[in-house]
Amino acid sequence: MWQYSSATAAKNDTSTLSPCIGETVGSNQAACRPEPLIFLRYDFGLALDKTAEAGQVHEITVVAYRNASATIRR
Repeated sequence: MWQYSSATAAKNDTSTLSPCIGETVGSNQAACRPEPLIFLRYDFGLALDKTAEAGQVHEITVVAYRNASATIRR
């Protein structure tokens, strides 16, 4: 199970190029900040025909990463 949480923003931490959606399309004036996307890469260790042998234990590798260009610059 994957669970993600973050603390509530105490002040706005957005650039003018990425305003908070509440300010853009609504009347929400609460403080906000962007959260970077988390990408996951999976390796199921399958054969070239994308099969796995039945009745065997299989290891699955999951690697999490983020886009380096998504780093917030202040």
